[in-house]
Amino acid sequence: MPLSPKTGTRSSHFDKNSPSRGCNNFIALPKRNSFFEQKRNSFFEQTKLGEPNKVRGAWKGKRMLKNYRWNNGEMGGRVAVRFELGDVKFPGHMELRVLSGAAPPAEFVGWWLGNEAGVKECAAEQHAARRDVWGLDVRKGMSGCMDISVARLVDESWGDVERGPRVHISMLGKLNQNIPPIQLRDLLVIETQILGRYKTFECEEARIFVPEGGWNNPGAPIPPRRCKVGCSEILLSEDEVRYENFVVKIGEETQIEGQLAVLIRENEDKIRGEFAKIGLTIEVTGDYYSVVVLIERV
Repeated sequence: MPLSPKTGTRSSHFDKNSPSRGCNNFIALPKRNSFFEQKRNSFFEQTKLGEPNKVRGAWKGKRMLKNYRWNNGEMGGRVAVRFELGDVKFPGHMELRVLSGAAPPAEFVGWWLGNEAGVKECAAEQHAARRDVWGLDVRKGMSGCMDISVARLVDESWGDVERGPRVHISMLGKLNQNIPPIQLRDLLVIETQILGRYKTFECEEARIFVPEGGWNNPGAPIPPRRCKVGCSEILLSEDEVRYENFVVKIGEETQIEGQLAVLIRENEDKIRGEFAKIGLTIEVTGDYYSVVVLIERV
């Protein structure tokens, strides 16, 4: 039966005023996902990497970020781990991303659980408090790679199973794919399939780089050049010099009085020498407590 062009429903006759009369054109009904498609799409949205706030029950507490540097004598790399410990009510989560170098060995999972303070204990406590029926899902590829996840039984009468985020291990025993947000208690179970399988390695926590003065937003001006005068800093920009808490325009005389004038007088030779290193000259005139400073380019 054709579709009515006005209502989108099936009718038993053609509309005489319809532009589609006499042809086989139909109005397309909006596609509706099945129950299982909706459930699958919802689950993928909840575990989408880079959007941990969408994970059901995740990131309820304070998130921690740490970088680690590993080496096995032949190769090495750097990875980042974001995690929270959580509790019995809201289980903790972690996610892993390879930052540089080679992919870490799969044994990194066990190393991290055992060496990060409090993680393994919290994971064991949360695992003991499980209320769902669960099982391990280990899928092996023809190349020898593995995908390991924890599956939860939703409804046995319908064969309804929900699989959690997976940990992928390559044919060479490496974590060559990032680990999406995953519960610590699931990671503890997955570790049993990894333990003792692969080569040993060394690993240590690495410092997370933060530039001096912090990060700059796009379009921010170039920060002034910095150099030391004793324990004080000289901040040099294109047209001015900042020293202690006074500002001197390059090429202009500046009147300075009080304790700053005394400071300049007492350290005049040292300041002149430091300024010379960065291509500036300084002239100081006036009495001890009130001086005129002139800074010029060499």
